[in-house]
Amino acid sequence: LVDRLEIAMRSMGYENPTRACFGGQVIHQNIKKGCPHAPTERADDFIALELQIKGKNTLENSLRDFCAGEVLDGENKVQCDDCAQKYPALLR
Repeated sequence: LVDRLEIAMRSMGYENPTRACFGGQVIHQNIKKGCPHAPTERADDFIALELQIKGKNTLENSLRDFCAGEVLDGENKVQCDDCAQKYPALLR
């Protein structure tokens, strides 16, 4: 069904109809705590997000956890490309 829809939309001039309708962009942030330099960001296109749904009551809770990120500290500190120092970081 989706294949037929995409073929029909391409015939009407849409280049990437599936991506245009259902896709988006997710921004990955690397926020180093205590570093004087700006956080780094990387953008990736997506059509589907992999969310943890087990043990979650709502889609909103799954999305909140997806955006919460991960704290890296101790031996997992992240090195700043600008000053070469290691800092605790929030990756989200």
